[in-house]
Amino acid sequence: MFVKNTTKICLIRLFTKKVMKKLSINILFSMLFLLFVSCEKYEAGGLISKSEKNLFKTWKLQQYLRNNTNETGSILISNYEETYSDNNVYSRIYNNKDNRVMNETGSWQLDTEQKIIQISGVSSIEITTITGTISASNRTITKLTKNEFWYTFINGGDKHEFRLIKK
Repeated sequence: MFVKNTTKICLIRLFTKKVMKKLSINILFSMLFLLFVSCEKYEAGGLISKSEKNLFKTWKLQQYLRNNTNETGSILISNYEETYSDNNVYSRIYNNKDNRVMNETGSWQLDTEQKIIQISGVSSIEITTITGTISASNRTITKLTKNEFWYTFINGGDKHEFRLIKK
């Protein structure tokens, strides 16, 4: 009887050790996965895990690039600002080529990977004499920190990039 009980105890201990070892390995891999996912960054900088926190503010256009060429000096608009607020409210204000103040409100939504912002409810903008009007409902975030926000989009066969700074 004593040998049978000892054998049972040994088997239970062996089983418990194996289960605990597998559980520990699973927990370790889960923690490493979470660490990796929470540290994922945008192409030019900024943690993806902080995207919404960093996005909620007003941004001012600092630089405009078309096909990776700085064309900030050629744009027809001025004082361009975008605001991302709670409840997915998007607004922008700028002076158009006639120096009229344009103020628009729409909505924004991040995709599930938090790399693309979908904008709706605003019109196109006449940005330069070469490109004419541009619009984009999907903007790819390339950088998002607490002080900088960069995104790109394709329109008319050209790659457009807005580089904004915190207002």
